[in-house]
Amino acid sequence: MQRTTIEVLGKLAFGYKFGCLESEEIPHIINSTVIVNAWQIHHNPQYWENPKQYNPERFLNNEKRHPFAWIPFSAGPRNCLGQNFSLMEQKVIISMLLLKYNWTLPDNSINKDKLLLAPQFLLRPVDLKLIFTERIN
Repeated sequence: MQRTTIEVLGKLAFGYKFGCLESEEIPHIINSTVIVNAWQIHHNPQYWENPKQYNPERFLNNEKRHPFAWIPFSAGPRNCLGQNFSLMEQKVIISMLLLKYNWTLPDNSINKDKLLLAPQFLLRPVDLKLIFTERIN
């Protein structure tokens, strides 16, 4: 089983041409692993205006953005297999939560004026507490 897995995963995707968008030299590339720092790409001022500021509206206009400036599911022929399922599941869950509950912040919340984010491997809010009140229809 291990040999089969390594054999299948070790091959390049058929019909996909790999190449660079810009001319770059990476020294000592032979037998090396290159890891893309997605957090750094997602916070690069070259691609994002005020990258550390919480601004969901920045995703509304995709035409102006570099195609690889936002890669939550990786990119290319080996990106996340569950991407479509994940996006659909997120929409269903968020829709159901918005339909059933009102969301509010406690009065003493540190996130009242500005959402504080912790820059870790996955970006997450700092000490975010929400009050869910069931909607009565």
